[in-house]
Amino acid sequence: MVCVKRDGWRKPLKPDAVGYTTLINCLCTAGRNDEAMELLKEIKETRCKANIVVFNVLLGGLCREGRLEEALRMVKNLPYES
Repeated sequence: MVCVKRDGWRKPLKPDAVGYTTLINCLCTAGRNDEAMELLKEIKETRCKANIVVFNVLLGGLCREGRLEEALRMVKNLPYES
């Protein structure tokens, strides 16, 4: 869960798929891929579904960090729609 400061109070906010994608993209761009992967786990725990854009952002972040084996494992475990 993400907390947003508004009017001096911290209120919990549950992002949707677009919100999660934005947060994950920001984390990956900042080189904080481990935190982005934690958000992916959070997505899986909620009713929100990770879409292909989320996985694309995560894969790009892992590859930029040289974590190719981890990226390949993720590709092999991608949820495919039939």
